[in-house]
Formats: sequence, C-alpha cells, structure tokens
Amino acid sequence: MKFNDWIKWYKIGERKGLAHPELPGASLLIGWFMIFVVFIRIFEFISHTLIRWAFYISAFGICFIYIFTFLWGR
Repeated sequence: MKFNDWIKWYKIGERKGLAHPELPGASLLIGWFMIFVVFIRIFEFISHTLIRWAFYISAFGICFIYIFTFLWGR
C-alpha cells in the first residue's frame, strides 16, 4: 500500500487488493510506527527533559491509533 491507499483505507474501511481486506496493510502500521520514531527523535533533539513526556504521550497515541485502525476495518 502506498500513501494514497492509506487514505482510502481510512475513508472506505477496507481495500479489495489485500489478502485480508478487513485488516490494514502492514505498510500502514509501519508508517505510523515511523512517525512515532521521528516524533521521539525530534523531542530528543529539542530537550532531554521533555523526552520522557513525549515518549509516554506518543506511546499511548500509537496504541490508540493501532486499535482504532484495526477496529475501523471491521
């Protein structure tokens, strides 16, 4: 899946080209994880005191996004 297919996944809820159309593609989940890593690295560069809060907030956020994404296809 490419970026346009990610958007279609959230608009429609499933993609017919996937082996399991009710589940999100692996690239969608990896993309969210990459955003998580970049977010942590940016806060690590800005301030070492804020990195702990940024990690907790983004770790909760990525769990919420993953759960939302899996439930969206059903």
